[in-house]
Amino acid sequence: MKRLIALLVLILVFGFHLSCGAASLTEAAVIDCLPDDPILAQIILIRKERPSEMLDKRLLFEGDIIQGPLESVSIKLQPLAKLLKESGQAIVVIEKPSILSQVAEMAQEILGFNNSLYRVKYPLSRGDNKHTIPEQYPRPGYTATLLSGEKTMFAWGRESFGNLVIINEKEKEVYRRNVVGRKNIELSVEEIGLKSGEQSRWRVDGMENQFKIRLLDEKTTQEIKAGLEKISADAMNVNDALLRKAAYLQLISDMYSERIDLYWLSYQLLLQGENWGEDQSAYQLKRRFKQHLDGQL
Repeated sequence: MKRLIALLVLILVFGFHLSCGAASLTEAAVIDCLPDDPILAQIILIRKERPSEMLDKRLLFEGDIIQGPLESVSIKLQPLAKLLKESGQAIVVIEKPSILSQVAEMAQEILGFNNSLYRVKYPLSRGDNKHTIPEQYPRPGYTATLLSGEKTMFAWGRESFGNLVIINEKEKEVYRRNVVGRKNIELSVEEIGLKSGEQSRWRVDGMENQFKIRLLDEKTTQEIKAGLEKISADAMNVNDALLRKAAYLQLISDMYSERIDLYWLSYQLLLQGENWGEDQSAYQLKRRFKQHLDGQL
């Protein structure tokens, strides 16, 4: 165990940020076998802050410790994850680049890992319609971060009978707009008048809930946009770019959840795609947005 701790320290020294103390929302790895494979009975899994009995044993998260015959199992890792092995056990870690745009270079690999992941999480039964997900509300979410220069769709899912109102952290109303008969409206942070780092709330007359929004600082915004531009330059076509961008935005939202939540933008991009049909990756990313909203309730 001492040698394992030493390995963690070495990686930290060489410039990566590993957050193994708290379990990540992101699945970091998958044990590649069938659920009834006898090898699973020989694997001991110690999870961080997450009840093991509630999850498929094949799903691995940041901070999980695996014990047993590791040489006998195939473990697929997402691009930013590693297994630090020592004396019959391993700990799952995620290397977080110091610059957000670097994550964009791995967007295609992330999509490939997601395909393996969803075969484990959602095995299909006969008659399943796996590609249908109703449009999701509220957007941008219960708690979301916004980007300067980026339009945000505020959507609440039913016709309004009044105004959309935005209140800053000092309880001062900073924006009001008549949205009678509408289910959504697209606004920029410049129109609203949000200030960087300030926590605000939005609501629609007649609805009980209020939803939090916060404008990201300029440095973080530029790093994120640089990643999006990189993906646009490398993508094969429009839909390919949208998929990679959505995967990128969801991953940085999971890895840096204490300061970034751009799941809404990933979903907004996916809604722009054409002829998704039965595209598995698009479906999976939309489903992740639904799960993200459900987790914020």
